[in-house]
Amino acid sequence: MGLIARADDAGLVERVAAATSCELLAVGVNWNLAPVADVLSVPDCPVGDRSFGSDPALAARMVAAFVRGASAAGMRTCAKHFPGHGSTGKDSHVAAPAVDRSRAALDSVDLVPFRAAIDAGVPAVMTAHITFPALDPDRPASLSRA
Repeated sequence: MGLIARADDAGLVERVAAATSCELLAVGVNWNLAPVADVLSVPDCPVGDRSFGSDPALAARMVAAFVRGASAAGMRTCAKHFPGHGSTGKDSHVAAPAVDRSRAALDSVDLVPFRAAIDAGVPAVMTAHITFPALDPDRPASLSRA
């Protein structure tokens, strides 16, 4: 998705999401665990090119376009990895990352695409198995009531 985002063409992302959704629906898949709404903030982030990039505003536009395109085709989507996986170089499948961003930084960077996904009508959000001390110092987001 990162390559598509470089075109800065939300219409293109919407059409790609719709076409992909039609193909998935044709083989019986009705829920796509996408889009990745993470803003890449570190170069070694394992999310890599599944993200729409390092600019929160661009990522937000592209995430919203993906949700709209998939929805128009009849696909359910899931924005991930809330509240953001883009600022750690550790893979949460094999490590227990912690992101020491302030709440203000989370609000102005990481949460921007998730807000856009919600505004676009995304039906689900997948949490990250990453600890964000600014939100909950003791538990990863996936296990945190906060």
